[in-house]
Amino acid sequence: MAQKYSEISINLDYTFEFTEYDRNIAETPTSPTAIVYDNAGAVMATITGTLSGNDMSFLFLAADNTVLGRNNKIEITYTIGTTIKKINLLFDVVNVAILNNVSDENLFERLKDLRKMARFNSQSTAVGTTTTLIDSNLSAAPRIEWKGGMMEIIFEDLTVDNKLVEIQSFNGSDTLTFSPAHTAVIPDNTFYILRASYQDQINNAYDHVMGRVRSKVGVLAGYIDNNVINEMVIYRALYMITMAESDQEGDKWDYRSKTFKMEFEALFSTFGEAYDTDEDGNISDAEDVNRPDFFSISLRR
Repeated sequence: MAQKYSEISINLDYTFEFTEYDRNIAETPTSPTAIVYDNAGAVMATITGTLSGNDMSFLFLAADNTVLGRNNKIEITYTIGTTIKKINLLFDVVNVAILNNVSDENLFERLKDLRKMARFNSQSTAVGTTTTLIDSNLSAAPRIEWKGGMMEIIFEDLTVDNKLVEIQSFNGSDTLTFSPAHTAVIPDNTFYILRASYQDQINNAYDHVMGRVRSKVGVLAGYIDNNVINEMVIYRALYMITMAESDQEGDKWDYRSKTFKMEFEALFSTFGEAYDTDEDGNISDAEDVNRPDFFSISLRR
């Protein structure tokens, strides 16, 4: 869950997240704690983590987040069964962090077929619970991720309002778990409309773009416009999605994936946005006019 190349904004709270996986199955940790270090090894904060299912989170308070710096470290310690484990994540403290502002709608605007794929209408085939809907037809649904998507439940009883819920999980065959809970169990033959989310692919694309840019720039701190990487994230996500849909070389999904990859690489190779070279939090006229070369940015840090 943790983003690989985290930036956090100075003087603000920030929550680090992490999930341990073993062969693609989320592990259940206990006793999560973390120590945050600056890049000289001095302790910035000690944090007692919280658990939500299999997910660990660690709140780094604004009061401890007061110095700009590159390659700070959060050292996370937790227990799986009886085994104590430890992981390190690096992060930069910057004036304005580049956030992931891309949504499913941004993808749909560029590839209308995704909107059709991300929608599935059906009826429940068994009685569920207040938080689950059961439909054996889900096994025939498109090969996409329902978790994180939305579901509108349409009740036959006109005295009961339709309900819009978020999908928490899908068991891969016939059961959707949702939130918030309904006041009664979901009956058989209940009509519903699913809309999937591509947020996982978007997040992975964001991580990839941040890593690629960071590998060239060293520090992303000078890019203070949150929208500077949006287009690259969109095309990288579309490349990943269409590549996964392709069954063989030369089919329409293969063609699309190659097209989106070329679009992404073209954007990356010509990236030249305004850069806050002195990291004072502003883009001066001189900095705007004399934009540094993407491949040779030099910062004071």
